[in-house]
Amino acid sequence: MPGARWSAALVAVWLLRGSLALAQDSGVVAGRVTAADGGAPVAAEVVLDGVRSARAGADGRWRMDGVAEGRHRIRVRAPGFLPLERDVDVVANRTAMADASLDVAIVPLNAVVVTAARREQRLADAVVETELIDRAEIVQSGSSNLVDVLTSRAGVDLNGGVPAGAGIQIRGLDSRRVLVLMDGQPVAGRINGNFDLARVPSAAVERIEIVKGPLSTLYGSEAMGGVVNIVTRRPPEDVGFAGALTLTGGSNGRRDVAGEAGIRGGAIGLQATAGRRSIDLVPGLAGDAATFARQWDGRASLRWGDLRGTWAEVTASGTAERQRYRTGQLFNFVDNTQIDAMLKSAASVMAGRLSATGSLSGFSHLSRASTMSQPVSDSGARDRQRLLRASLLYNRLVGASAIDVGLDLTREALDADRVHAPDRATVTSEPYLQLTHSWSDLTLTPGVRITASDRWGEFVAPAVAALWRAAPSIVVRASLGRGFRAPDFKELYLDFVNSAVGYAVKGNADLRPESSTSGSIGAEWSAPSRYGRMTAHRQQYHDFIETGEPDAGGTYTYRNVARGSSWGVELEAGMFAGSWRFDGTYGYLRARDLTTGTPLLGRPPHRSTFTAKPPAMWGTRVSVSGSYLSATPIDRGAGGELTTRKEFTRVDARATRRLMSVVDVSIGVDNLLDRRLGAAWPGFTGRQFQVSIAWRRGVE
Repeated sequence: MPGARWSAALVAVWLLRGSLALAQDSGVVAGRVTAADGGAPVAAEVVLDGVRSARAGADGRWRMDGVAEGRHRIRVRAPGFLPLERDVDVVANRTAMADASLDVAIVPLNAVVVTAARREQRLADAVVETELIDRAEIVQSGSSNLVDVLTSRAGVDLNGGVPAGAGIQIRGLDSRRVLVLMDGQPVAGRINGNFDLARVPSAAVERIEIVKGPLSTLYGSEAMGGVVNIVTRRPPEDVGFAGALTLTGGSNGRRDVAGEAGIRGGAIGLQATAGRRSIDLVPGLAGDAATFARQWDGRASLRWGDLRGTWAEVTASGTAERQRYRTGQLFNFVDNTQIDAMLKSAASVMAGRLSATGSLSGFSHLSRASTMSQPVSDSGARDRQRLLRASLLYNRLVGASAIDVGLDLTREALDADRVHAPDRATVTSEPYLQLTHSWSDLTLTPGVRITASDRWGEFVAPAVAALWRAAPSIVVRASLGRGFRAPDFKELYLDFVNSAVGYAVKGNADLRPESSTSGSIGAEWSAPSRYGRMTAHRQQYHDFIETGEPDAGGTYTYRNVARGSSWGVELEAGMFAGSWRFDGTYGYLRARDLTTGTPLLGRPPHRSTFTAKPPAMWGTRVSVSGSYLSATPIDRGAGGELTTRKEFTRVDARATRRLMSVVDVSIGVDNLLDRRLGAAWPGFTGRQFQVSIAWRRGVE
């Protein structure tokens, strides 16, 4: 036994000596990852010799200890940036600095998206065409809401609300037929079918994913024209604190304040945002006489677990809004309150991934009118909406195939003064299945969804999409599918009488869902410094719900009477010319009402956008962007004559300078040319100035 103890002691001494020798022959590698344009920190992955890895946090800093002496190769990767490789020489007992300055990728093909398949995948692997608006682009826009950011994309136009609200239309299908999601879940809050995107504060948004064309196979009703998925801010991935505070002032009484704070300790992370926005305009309407919009918002998210393992997250948010605007001699007042909550968890089950989500969304809308500048108490019409959804989703990879199968259960209720029904609630159950199989250069994705409603029956929404990698830098995408929109409560059960004017509007409990058949084909070419994309699309609409002509008593009744079609072409291109970046889009759209044989209203036939970003000078980043809309039919007279809105050109400019590495000062001008189109344009179009100061620690 004594001999054994001595042997163990000698082995321990030998191991300790080896460890000390290794420590004496090793050093430290550290650095900071920044963006080449402007020097902002970048969260990135740093890989040493293809073996060891470290993560650069939101401040861009990273460190590796115990690196052997000698020359090593590091590779730095970050979503939205071109990868960078460089050599670093390590000297024992010293720190070798390996800072990296990354160039922005012209197309962020490695960025992760979730909307196209209801699971994480690279943007380059999305079989249906998907566009991504990242956090940097949202911040650089200077917009306090999402409308201006979204309408900078090809095929996306502003859709003014009635009575107010800024929605969007995609490829000619209006806001009623475009599904808006928050973190993958539908939310209440549509007024006359329009979801006002101006209610969503940009400070709470991490990224926006846009899928054009029908996606009813995965998401059900309203996803006829496309899906806009708003992904909100999440707790920081690195242990510690991150926060930001932004103050903005500008024309038309704009006064915004937005703050966020995030903290992570081990497996638990917390993120919160709050803000107040105020401006003497109302979204979706023209004019600024006696007009204002005031909004308060807050959002909090608590997440536990590992993103790659088992995790759970609970999120709650609230928005309160008050608006006032004039129509003739009347003041109109709108009070909106929205509260949303979501509980989501995921875990590895049966060699796949099982996700469960429960969400609750409530919305209250009070509309009043008065000849005075203040509303009369106890007056007006109120709508209360409630949407409850439970979802189960199972994803699994089997060789070269992926299986996505799920079930959505939804209960939607409405309490409104003008809606009369014995039970103002509807329940739907929606199983769906999507398969994805890849060969060497071809990926095929068929899918189907069956929706069963206790109000209007069933609808089957099949779809198929394909992706062909024709060359390393060329991808061809094609899709064909059915979309639908279920009749809403007002279309089913409205009972409205305007005795002063002498007409009435009635619902129709026998309505069928609207439907569409859409197809698209497009090709995308991308290189490190340039890209080009061309897409052709065609849609056929059936059973659109309209009131049609009144009966002999002056009563309008909702019916499945309208048919329509549209087709178009979209072109997009971008390039780096030295340190300059240029992007541009052009879209042509021909949309017809097949019932009357006339153009669909509010759809501009021609639309183009451009953006130019020169290299940063003296720490200042500058961008100039613009858009052009051709003359557009906006109204049709009793004899069929069309009223046309004239063409419109808008140019915006913005400059941002970073001070002391944590403060950004921005100056922006919207509608630099001060073009105005009056009441015919949904939204204010006069020149507007804005100045913002943002303090950021560990966030961008």
